[in-house]
Amino acid sequence: MKEDPPRPSETPASGPTFPDARSGRNSAEVAIPAGAPPGPAPSPRRPRRRGLGWAIIRAGLLAGLVGLTYANGTWSRALDEARVAEARGDFLGAIKAATEHLHRRPWGDEARRVAARCLSRLDHAGEAEAYYRRSWGLTVADLRYRAYGLTRANLRDRALEKFDDVLRRQPDDLSALRLKVGLLLSMNRWEEVAEIGRRLAQAPPGRVRFDAPVASADHWTFKPTEILSVAALGYTLLAIADHGRGEVEAAVASYQKVLAIDPDLRSMPLDRRLFWAQFGEDLLMLGRSPDVIRYLTAADGSQAEPALVALRARAYAQQDSADEAETCWRRVLELSPDHPEAWLNLGLLELRRGHLEEAARLLARAATLAPGSYDAAYNLGITYQRLRRSADAKRWEEVAARLRGRGEGGAPGPAGATSIRPESPAGRPAGTARPPSPAS
Repeated sequence: MKEDPPRPSETPASGPTFPDARSGRNSAEVAIPAGAPPGPAPSPRRPRRRGLGWAIIRAGLLAGLVGLTYANGTWSRALDEARVAEARGDFLGAIKAATEHLHRRPWGDEARRVAARCLSRLDHAGEAEAYYRRSWGLTVADLRYRAYGLTRANLRDRALEKFDDVLRRQPDDLSALRLKVGLLLSMNRWEEVAEIGRRLAQAPPGRVRFDAPVASADHWTFKPTEILSVAALGYTLLAIADHGRGEVEAAVASYQKVLAIDPDLRSMPLDRRLFWAQFGEDLLMLGRSPDVIRYLTAADGSQAEPALVALRARAYAQQDSADEAETCWRRVLELSPDHPEAWLNLGLLELRRGHLEEAARLLARAATLAPGSYDAAYNLGITYQRLRRSADAKRWEEVAARLRGRGEGGAPGPAGATSIRPESPAGRPAGTARPPSPAS
């Protein structure tokens, strides 16, 4: 069956149909006059990109807002003042400004660290700990200040823990190693000192910069310094540890390595007088008196240090060089008139020579200066016996017996030694041996 032809009203209008760009309707739905020329074809519709661009802009604005909020929440004029005051060494001013900042912004970590460091440098380690413990961003420098502040407060075990915190972060931190060793030495922990010494002794040659504490009248702080040889430092520590453990030969070998690496002792951490005193003691223990005389004669300043002149005197006595020994002992008395070891040994020299009155005078002075000296009392008793002063002889024999019974004396020892142990330049006993006893 044929389809009916289209009715005139259903005949499509002339011209193509296409979507209207504004309304979205077909052109058949838009009035287009018949016979009008066709308009330009619409451009294809572009995808919208405004969504991604606006997202980026919004994210940037949000980040800026967060940063502004953070800065406003952590910064203040007081914090800036604290930074400036700390940098110029006004630690009290820095603490005041930091606490003002914390009063308004209690979460301010930088202000806590400024206050803690400044309190440490003013030797208020206990107050500083309250700030350190609450800080979540401690740096290696903060930990160094904390550890050394505890060291100065004599809180040695806690200080060691904090130095170990530094070394866990930076195992080769020379500042922390040096300061930790100082603590270990004060605690006679020789094995740990030797362990650090062996490690540093393997260091390559060359200068090394590190921070060292420097004290003034009312505070201390760290300042950069330089060491010429880390290996010399390591061998010094080995020598000290061996000296402390009584391993004399090993100590002497390490001291000699220090002198080979650093003949001017510029990298050696000890007071030079203590270095020479311990080195000389160990050489004497090995019977190497010529080496003692050679080293100490050449050492700078040794002629003006009583303990070092006394070591030379003992070395000469070990060689039976009585005249040289006497010269040295008299030089000791010029430098230190109340040096009991010098009075004792000069008295023994006079006793050997048979100058009994002079011997009694010198030994009596030694006994007065060192009332706990068995050898001064013992030899004074012998001197009075030879002077036929029986009452004085008996009195000093009783003193010697009492001191010996208390463990402060024993049989007089070998020639060239002394039982009166004067303090070394660093405050430690300079010797362990005893004075010569005259033949009865």
